[in-house]
Amino acid sequence: DQQWRNIWPDHAGDKSWINPSQWAALHKDGITLRGDIAVTLVPDTDQQWWQVVGAMPDTNNTVAAVHLGSFSSHTAALEVVDDLIKLPGSRVTLLIPRVVRGRITKPQGATDLVIFGMSDLAAATTTVLSAVKSGWLKIDGPADWGDAVRTAVARREASTYRISDKLSPHTTAPAIALAVSVWWASRKDRPMAWVV
Repeated sequence: DQQWRNIWPDHAGDKSWINPSQWAALHKDGITLRGDIAVTLVPDTDQQWWQVVGAMPDTNNTVAAVHLGSFSSHTAALEVVDDLIKLPGSRVTLLIPRVVRGRITKPQGATDLVIFGMSDLAAATTTVLSAVKSGWLKIDGPADWGDAVRTAVARREASTYRISDKLSPHTTAPAIALAVSVWWASRKDRPMAWVV
């Protein structure tokens, strides 16, 4: 006699783009941003909160990313960017979504201001998924932010993936900020056509 029970493991039906064990392997406390830093500001859907993530190329062909905070305005979020610009030897590139173009200008002292769109988000999502699988990414951030990042859902689109607002259980702003920062920090070719 076989008995069926409605007992499911925690991951059953989980469509998250990063599973809990993968996320645990990525976590590293005490990352300090320096040198070439990609900082991404992403608002949630109603633009009430702004997620800020910084990433940089690190040793041994890895990328290190840090959650820099959640802010109630883009002005407050930009203060963190200004602090990074003031670090000796830093070269900060600010990345923002197309939806806020015109509301944010290139901060004084920043290397570049980059506007990203949906195709860039697909490239960024695919890059992070590759980084997770191959182990070249380390992330520092609080647990609640990590849960929001980890539980986002990435939808397959042809040969790439893209974080999906509709499929994700929570706001995707934390995951998008992480993905875009890591994508830019990991790029060797930063096309000038995307820099404004």
